[in-house]
Amino acid sequence: MSYSGARIGSVEVSVDGKSLAVTHTSPFRVPVQWDSFGPGRHRIKVKATDTKGVSQTVEREFEVSEYYDLFPADGTQVTGDQVVVAWKGRTFGSAAVRYRKAGEREWTGQVNGQNGRSRRVTLSGLEPGVRYEVQPVGAGEGPVIQLTRVKGLAFGKPAYAAAIKRDYDQRVGVSVRNHGESPLNVRLECGEPPSGSQLYVGFVGEGSEGVPFSLNPGEERDFMLGISAQDCLEPKVRFPIRIVPVGSGPSDEAIVELDVKLPNVVLEWEDKGEIAGAIGRKLVLHNKGDTLTDLSVASIGSDLGMRPTIDHGLFPAGQSMEFQVIPRLYEGFTAASGQLVAKSVNKELKLDQSVVLKDGQMIHAVDIGPEAEDPHENEVQAERALAAAYLNPDDVDWSRKTNPEDTDGDGKIDRWTVDIPWESTRWYAMDSDGDGEIDLVHGDVGPDGRADYAAMRGGKGWEETNLVNAQLEMGFKLPWSRDS
Repeated sequence: MSYSGARIGSVEVSVDGKSLAVTHTSPFRVPVQWDSFGPGRHRIKVKATDTKGVSQTVEREFEVSEYYDLFPADGTQVTGDQVVVAWKGRTFGSAAVRYRKAGEREWTGQVNGQNGRSRRVTLSGLEPGVRYEVQPVGAGEGPVIQLTRVKGLAFGKPAYAAAIKRDYDQRVGVSVRNHGESPLNVRLECGEPPSGSQLYVGFVGEGSEGVPFSLNPGEERDFMLGISAQDCLEPKVRFPIRIVPVGSGPSDEAIVELDVKLPNVVLEWEDKGEIAGAIGRKLVLHNKGDTLTDLSVASIGSDLGMRPTIDHGLFPAGQSMEFQVIPRLYEGFTAASGQLVAKSVNKELKLDQSVVLKDGQMIHAVDIGPEAEDPHENEVQAERALAAAYLNPDDVDWSRKTNPEDTDGDGKIDRWTVDIPWESTRWYAMDSDGDGEIDLVHGDVGPDGRADYAAMRGGKGWEETNLVNAQLEMGFKLPWSRDS
């Protein structure tokens, strides 16, 4: 496939023919929950499409083990009186591990753990300094790994428990001690919380995940486990933390159990009537519960749009937010209906809405520009003019402005563009008074170089105007004025 030279507009990731996610923002990163796929071979496909519609696809195969994220690794030296063997299964089931001294043919014994997807079995009574072979069993026999109990590094506790808020930057202290007789170089790492919990964890500061550190014999040090729980959906979350040697050396594992205080979600819609001087309705959303950190507000379907739309927003307790419901106009428009959804945590508040013109009223697009020779082109311009009713400068990331221009030759940049290819829209941003701030914008649906929407920045934010295809100059002086 030839390369068009245009920039990448979107990247889509799919596994086994099922789409996982589509991202339109650079850098194009899509998180994948590898443990959510069943055991065996799978095919991942990544499709990149540029702004000209040219696509390129890359496919690779990968294999998921039935014993995903098995710990400890083969050849590990384990500290402490107990040895924990842990892994993630593909389905809910039993957990069991059998063991024997290295070199023996018969298995000495088998220990069972709790049922679940996250399997964890604790072995007690293994002789120190003796190499053992252990094997997880369940849905078939797992890999055989060798380990040895030694006197070395260990967590201060086998389990850490904490009650946290559903918020950013929650922290739990964790202690590590060197019980050995020589300095040890190790690093800390976190096992993944259960998929679907929407909890993000990692060590912060000294001992940050992946950064090794050294402990002298007998030295004990405290580390901080950072937790971002602003999106957490589960009131109780459990996951492992580990000490991993740099090269060869001892390791240890502990469990972190968190009680997450989920907010009380109480949302209420209030209808404030029709928008003055426009087609649509004004609504107010009230938060009568706890502060929310992941509020989403949007319209379901394509007939009604919202200004603004919110994705993962902060909504403090006791506050209210105002929205405008705008219909998608079309030639001969008389009415539109749809459903609005406000969502946080795992609760939704839905509201049916309709925008209806008075009896006998109907909307048509009137093009005041020069008529095109091609009748089809006139129809296209009319459709774009109607589509422009959905444009909203508040939804544009103006920090992405490109193509700086000095249109009046005064040595200052006064015009930029912002492309939104997935909406087929190009925005023109203008600084009309030379203060470095954008105060006039044009929206070009198509785009074809012809503006379909315009707005000026006023004291109350962006205000729609009919200055389409016009330039605005402010703070100027006429060259023939009396004081020149």
